Amino acid sequence: MAKKLVNSDIRIFYSTASAGGNNYLGGPRTTTELSDNFLHNLFGKTTEDEQITGITKLRCFYLYNANPDYYLKNPYVYVVSDTTSPNDFVEVGWGTAEIGTGLSGATDDSIEQSIPDQFTDPEGVSFFKANFRSGGAILNADIPPLKAKACWVRYVSQFNAEDFPYDTFRLRIGGDNLISTAPERTGPPPPPIISFAVIGECSSDSDFTRIVGNIVPSNPQFIVTVGNNNVDQNPAFFITTMGAALSKTLLAFGPDDTHNSTVINTYANKIASLGFVPEFATRAYYSKNIGNVHVLIMDTSGLTPYTNPSPQYSFIETDLNNAFTDPNIDWIFVVTNRATYGSPTTVFPPEFRFLYQDIASTYGDLFTRTGVLVVFQGQYNFYERTKVLQLNPDDIANPTVFAYDGPDNYNINNKKSFIDGSIYITCGTGGNLHDPITAPAVYSAVRDTVDFGYVKVIVDNTLEFPKVTIRFYETSRSAQIFVDQFVVTRTS
Repeated sequence: MAKKLVNSDIRIFYSTASAGGNNYLGGPRTTTELSDNFLHNLFGKTTEDEQITGITKLRCFYLYNANPDYYLKNPYVYVVSDTTSPNDFVEVGWGTAEIGTGLSGATDDSIEQSIPDQFTDPEGVSFFKANFRSGGAILNADIPPLKAKACWVRYVSQFNAEDFPYDTFRLRIGGDNLISTAPERTGPPPPPIISFAVIGECSSDSDFTRIVGNIVPSNPQFIVTVGNNNVDQNPAFFITTMGAALSKTLLAFGPDDTHNSTVINTYANKIASLGFVPEFATRAYYSKNIGNVHVLIMDTSGLTPYTNPSPQYSFIETDLNNAFTDPNIDWIFVVTNRATYGSPTTVFPPEFRFLYQDIASTYGDLFTRTGVLVVFQGQYNFYERTKVLQLNPDDIANPTVFAYDGPDNYNINNKKSFIDGSIYITCGTGGNLHDPITAPAVYSAVRDTVDFGYVKVIVDNTLEFPKVTIRFYETSRSAQIFVDQFVVTRTS
């Protein structure tokens, strides 16, 4: 008997009916699998005439459970990323035929209805456009072993649509008991406990000195900065205060660190000489594996471009895809100085405190697809933790929120992270004067605009179900305490 139901057990097959030169209009299923390029493997390219007049097209495929032993529990389909063109969209809906083989000659009523042309909606099918699971097409029935269920996709291109040569969309297909097919670990087992500290927006006074004095005795495997390592553009103070801990520090840059070549070179030469991150001598974006933890450091200081296309984007895309498919990596974190999501604040001058929508639009979907658990960010001088957020391409500033079972305890059942998004943590409490929050963002879970301190991440590899604990420690009071904590446990 198979041990589990995994991603590779779920197959997608074309339907056979055709009319007017268009295929996949329902009817029995084929034994030919559909590749992941749904748009042009299901729908032909939109012609110039169709672009002008607008068009609605429909296609049918079959979702097949190839596992010989296990039911696919409560399967769902939804549009995780709608078309990249602003002038069209897609919707999905389950067919009306029964669950069964779906093959020609089937006697179990599992052959889906055929439609007379690609423009005619199938009878009795409800379509869903939401880009989150609970708003998608949920079957509310199980697909038995070696059985299939028909599913429809409706593509709508609006009147007088603009040219968009690289239009794409993504569907997410899953079930309650479906888990990832990640290969077994090939390297040595990770350390039992991995911990690291995160600091940023650091001052030149006793507050930062006290923060470092609290971090060092806990002996983390490494330290991460989110940039603006010294807001007074005084790298010597930061380097001296960090002392020996600098030899295990992953440094991100903020604009205060790239003020001029002297400041940049002071950091770069010192970090490179310590050997922990040799790449830092030539570029300010890089990554590091520590056991089963992967940390990607972005450069959003303004020193190097990061949007697509750019050398940094190409590096990040390749790096995250490699980490996601690496069987030895279980947890992925990203570090950036510029903030993607957060609560609004009033500071002077205001141009120093705004959210960078180009980071969200460029990387939001990539972070989700590659299992990024947490994005650590700086720029704002406070601590804030968001809920699980996914890019909302229709309104970049208002991401889609996924509650899961948080906000303080999350359980995930795929290998790396949440399947729908990431958590964003602003860690700007390194001693600089706090920014006031005018009104909490609707997606904000926890905020602290009073305390100085740092974030500590603890990866526990000793348990049957590995978990990550993330805490914000304040260091302003007489006794160090954590004022925020959440736990992510991987249940499979």
